[in-house]
Amino acid sequence: MAILQKFNIKEKMILGYIPIFLVTIAIAVFSLQSLREYERINREIVETDTAVLLVTDKIVDNLLAQEAHGSRYLILGSPQMLEIFRQRDRDFIAQLDEIRVLSHGGNIHLEKLAALHQEFNGLYEERFKLYGTGDIPLSLQHGEQIQISLDKMIAVIQKMAELVRESRQDKIIHAGELGVRTFRITAILSLVGLLLGCAAASLITRSLARSISEL
Repeated sequence: MAILQKFNIKEKMILGYIPIFLVTIAIAVFSLQSLREYERINREIVETDTAVLLVTDKIVDNLLAQEAHGSRYLILGSPQMLEIFRQRDRDFIAQLDEIRVLSHGGNIHLEKLAALHQEFNGLYEERFKLYGTGDIPLSLQHGEQIQISLDKMIAVIQKMAELVRESRQDKIIHAGELGVRTFRITAILSLVGLLLGCAAASLITRSLARSISEL
């Protein structure tokens, strides 16, 4: 109280607004930081996790289509079927590169998937040659190996998609917790600002009353 007596009325009113002003700045800074974090999480969910899941679905469809056109080439001997088989191979490589870019090179399953697909292509190339020689039993053996290789690739893709879904779910939960925490801290800061404002107003009012009574 004695300190407040040193200030005039204008200065005392300004002092009363300082606590509210400081708390308002604190709320703004904290809210901005929380908003940036929330936007980062949402951007990762949309631009990384969801995008990777869409590509994994395309990869499975592409593999099944490649296997189907490889089988049709063996039956029909059509150069068009072989060209589509080769195109599906190029599409697969492009899709792996797309996931590599989306995940910033952090997907540990890509190299394994690439190796399995190279094995898959090698088995088909050998089977193409065997059909040309008429070695049907050995060709059928390669057919079984191709199916095993295809199943392995699909299993790896499904595992990769499962991990991405778990990561996306964790981020959604984190975003929800961030929103709740932001609301609570903002409410607490607002309450603190209100209490400080009321306390300052009370002190200033009492100081003004004492000054008036001394006139």
